[in-house]
Amino acid sequence: MNKIFAPAIKLMNRLTFPSKIGLLGVLFCIPIGFMLIKLLDKYAVDIGFAQSERHGLAVIMDARQVLQPLQAHRGLSRLYLSGDTAIESRLQETAKKVDNALIKLGQSNAQYGEELKTVKDLEAVKNLWGELKVTGKQLSVAENRARHMTLIGQLMTLITNAADNSNLTLDPDLDSYYLMDAVVFRLPVLGETLGNSRALASAIAKKKEGIDREQVELSGLAKALELDLASLQADYAKSIGANPDIKAALSEKSAQVLAGLTKYHSYLKEQFIQVDKVEIDTKVYFEEVSKLAESMYVLFDVTAAELDTLLLKRIDRFASDRLQTLIITAVALLTALFLFFGLLVAVRRAFSIINQGASKIANGDMSAEIFSDTKDELAEVTQSVNAIVVNLKKFVSAQLEMAKAHNEAGRVSYQMRAEEFPGAYGEMARNANEMVQSHVAMNSRFVDLMVQYATGKFDDKMETLPGEKQKVSDTAEKVRAEMESAYHAARFNARVRAALDSVSVPVRIANDEGKILYINKALQDTLYKYQSAFSQQIPGFDPNHIVGNSIGMFYSDPQTAIQRLRAIVAVTKSRLELGGRQYDVVTTPVVNEQGERLGTVGQWLDMTEQLAAEKEIAGLVSSAAAGDFSQRIAEQGKEGFFLQTAQGLNQVMGTSEAALNEIARMLGALANGDLT
Repeated sequence: MNKIFAPAIKLMNRLTFPSKIGLLGVLFCIPIGFMLIKLLDKYAVDIGFAQSERHGLAVIMDARQVLQPLQAHRGLSRLYLSGDTAIESRLQETAKKVDNALIKLGQSNAQYGEELKTVKDLEAVKNLWGELKVTGKQLSVAENRARHMTLIGQLMTLITNAADNSNLTLDPDLDSYYLMDAVVFRLPVLGETLGNSRALASAIAKKKEGIDREQVELSGLAKALELDLASLQADYAKSIGANPDIKAALSEKSAQVLAGLTKYHSYLKEQFIQVDKVEIDTKVYFEEVSKLAESMYVLFDVTAAELDTLLLKRIDRFASDRLQTLIITAVALLTALFLFFGLLVAVRRAFSIINQGASKIANGDMSAEIFSDTKDELAEVTQSVNAIVVNLKKFVSAQLEMAKAHNEAGRVSYQMRAEEFPGAYGEMARNANEMVQSHVAMNSRFVDLMVQYATGKFDDKMETLPGEKQKVSDTAEKVRAEMESAYHAARFNARVRAALDSVSVPVRIANDEGKILYINKALQDTLYKYQSAFSQQIPGFDPNHIVGNSIGMFYSDPQTAIQRLRAIVAVTKSRLELGGRQYDVVTTPVVNEQGERLGTVGQWLDMTEQLAAEKEIAGLVSSAAAGDFSQRIAEQGKEGFFLQTAQGLNQVMGTSEAALNEIARMLGALANGDLT
């Protein structure tokens, strides 16, 4: 099945939804438009058919106005040529009627003759009539009658051609068809039969007797009259039977004419055919038959008018049906177009709502439910999307609950209830649980190792993890190596610090930016001992907050001092006066194994007592050199080497002074002659 519809599916998949609906609408409208065009064309043909019938009927009705006086002219001519010259004025009057009727026929023929192909027929009628008017009175009765018969025959041909070429003879409706048959064939033929019989019977009546040939001809006309009368009666009966609405217009008049013709048929048989001697008044007979002919042509006019009314109604009906078809089609198309755009807007709006909802879901916004007021498959899609949102909300809520349990409550064993989620959502929950537990296990393992490493146990190592997790195992191994190295370094540093704290010489360690990282106990004691003196030189000095501060605090120009320290590349000695005391500072740069400079180490040698002792000793020596041995070095405030040196020098000076005083005394006694 899919193979059969594969091309259609492929085409539809390549089109947007409006294009799909538009394509289907066009494909739907093509056959409807085709059928509508065909139907409208059929209506146009039917209307044209009926209008053409009316054109033919108009010409036939005008031809009938020629036929009636022409038949009368034939009868009057026979009477005139038979010796009744009293009717000459009437004959001329009838000829004038023929002329006037031909003028009117010429007008209608000029309008429809080309369409009905009756132009030549009318031309022939006019030519024959023109000749007959000129020569009719000079002809014999038989020749005059023959010329009239030829003329009337040509006129009947015109009527027949007008009927054939106007589609009257192909009329599709029963009521109008039988009225057409009466107008085109029966009534004209009956009129001609009636006229011939009137002329022939008038001639017989004038002679009071007929010859066998005339009676045989009259008998034939009577028989033809009988047959045509039956046909005419059948036409009216069938037409009225097919359309009872025309009964009121035709029933009474047709019944009168048919009754008159029936009576006339009986009259011919009784008074002319079945008798040897005719005993009737020719003029009376002629007038009575003329009245009958007049009534028959009145019936012709009524029938033709009714036929024209039926044709007009048919045209109106076709036009009304065409208009109704156009209106219904237009309303249907407008309704379809309205519904099409309604469907397009509704579907696009539904798609837009679904798309907006899906976009929100794609962007993580699941706050609003998608609402659709349709009751079609799109509503089902909306419900499905909402169901997805519900499941996603539930899944996200479960994830947030797990994250809260893990992050805030510290319940790392917490897992989502995977069994509460359908299908793939349950699988996602199980996978999330497994992933989280895997990370928890990995973190727990990492933490356990860090605890071990922190306590100096470096034997256990983290297993090499796959993929990107290998960064964790690599980091754990790196941390292990660095912590083990740091552990050993810390132990070494602890021993170094313990040694430095045991050194009596004040020592400080600073980084390359001049920040003091360490001072030993000897320097700490010095700072405490001379705090008041240092505070006078260093505002805000606090021996408890030396570590972490800049080494520049001990110099008058801190930045220059730090730059000088940064420039040291070898052991450097300098003199620092601080709080009235003199220090010899031995500064050594600190460089690691990679040659990277880390900072400096400074030793503070308090030279204050030494310099003071040197000064006192120099003064003492100078006094002694001048012979003054009474000077002494102050022993107060000295200790250790300097106290022993002072005591020793003071003892030497005392001994030297006593000896010199004794020598002076002896020399004085000797000078006085005292040799005892």
